Amino acid sequence: MNAIFDDHDSSVQYIPSWRSRNLGHPLEFQSTLSNPGQTGDAAQFAFVGSSVSVFGTYAPGDGTASMAFSIDNGPSTPFSTGSTDNTAHHQLFFTSQSSSVPLSDGPHVLSITSTGADNSNLFLDYLLVKTNELTGKQVFLDDGDPQTQSGVQFGGGWGVEKAESYFQGGVHAAEADGAWVSVTFEGTGLSLHGPYTLESDGAGASASALIDFSPSSQAQPLVAPPSQTPGNTTLNNILYTTPPLPFGVHTVNITYHASPAPLFVDYFLVTGAVNGTQSALVAAQGPSALKPPQKLNVGGVIGGVIGAVLALLLLVAGLWLWNRRRRERMRSDAMLNNWTDKGMGLPYGRDSMPAMPPPAYPGSSAMGAGMGSGAGFDGMRMAAGPSSGLGVVGGDLEKGLSMPGQGPAVSGEKGRYLYYPEG
Repeated sequence: MNAIFDDHDSSVQYIPSWRSRNLGHPLEFQSTLSNPGQTGDAAQFAFVGSSVSVFGTYAPGDGTASMAFSIDNGPSTPFSTGSTDNTAHHQLFFTSQSSSVPLSDGPHVLSITSTGADNSNLFLDYLLVKTNELTGKQVFLDDGDPQTQSGVQFGGGWGVEKAESYFQGGVHAAEADGAWVSVTFEGTGLSLHGPYTLESDGAGASASALIDFSPSSQAQPLVAPPSQTPGNTTLNNILYTTPPLPFGVHTVNITYHASPAPLFVDYFLVTGAVNGTQSALVAAQGPSALKPPQKLNVGGVIGGVIGAVLALLLLVAGLWLWNRRRRERMRSDAMLNNWTDKGMGLPYGRDSMPAMPPPAYPGSSAMGAGMGSGAGFDGMRMAAGPSSGLGVVGGDLEKGLSMPGQGPAVSGEKGRYLYYPEG
């Protein structure tokens, strides 16, 4: 991710102090600029990252202005505008990405030195550092950055306008009702910056923002810049800011509503990011996270809830039935064991039961001889067979919950820089 540093940031040290009082216009970052007073004036910027880029403003000059940039006391890279009659903002003065040797990810020191005979028309504005060390810093998301790197996606009908007055040289302009831009980020806040046009009748752009696509959250309208003059366009305005959010990954969707004035998107700033945000942001990418708000499928939600309740009831019923049969089986086994232990209560066992002689009948020897004398009586035996086990009704109880779930002409009187007339 790109962290942005203003020229007045405490991490930029000027040796000796550069001119900065009363310099800068609203279209510059934080409305500030810094200018070297003489040849040899220097500045140092300590940072942690894998690349650094320096942006500034140059005014009309005779071509004698120049600066030199070097990293970690390495080779020097010069910058010069040459002779020019124009004023240009947000211009790239230096980038380490143009070097044939990539910068390693880690701590570095950028040195800036004024080398020209007259540098009164060169002004430092801001620096961008590609880094994962984002705690306490602002993350810069340009409208022209690739979606996979910035988490910014446009949909529904947008045009692109180019001009030196825009950050990174361009803006997106809404051209149709319902055009939307979605930003996925990790942090605690997001702000939208861009041009704002107020028509002669006092009408401006109409748009609203929704956070995390929550149906319970109310869409918030964009805020018109203060002191806006009808018929004019101002640049680098704060058009929308989220309320404080809990730290985490969020998605803000801004939708344009048909209105006389267009909606312009120049860049976004993320606040509250922490170290390692880049990996979390990339992981949050995907069409599902970046689509505009969808209507809630109430029928699907109700169906899912009913299905979940039925599944829960079936599970409870199954557990109750299993537990009931288990208790019955345990009670049956206990009764059977008790009965077997007690036996029949007979005085003899089966094998020790005495034999009974045949009955004698007076005067009937023939009958006795006929019946025999060895008739015996076998004792009774009662045995308890194995109890039959109780079968348990088995089956899978399927559980699941399905939740469906150039741009506009800039008018008005321009301010003047301290050391040169504007072209």
